[in-house]
Amino acid sequence: MSEYIIAMWLSAWLLQLYTIYYPVMRRVPHGHIVRKQWFVSYSVVFIFAILLVPFSLPAMLSENHRIRYQNGFLKGLLGEE
Repeated sequence: MSEYIIAMWLSAWLLQLYTIYYPVMRRVPHGHIVRKQWFVSYSVVFIFAILLVPFSLPAMLSENHRIRYQNGFLKGLLGEE
């Protein structure tokens, strides 16, 4: 039973990375510290994303929530807020 939970969690995590975080990381401007230190920033995003999978399900399932989440995440990532 636990292998099904792990499989669902990991598949939701990969879907979350592809649908939410990959488009945001592509919108980060060149020359920004996130682009310069890409390994560290991507590692932090991957770790936090795998822990927050259940909380970001609405953002993965709804286009409106996804856009709001991506815009907020990008503003926070770039230090605009």
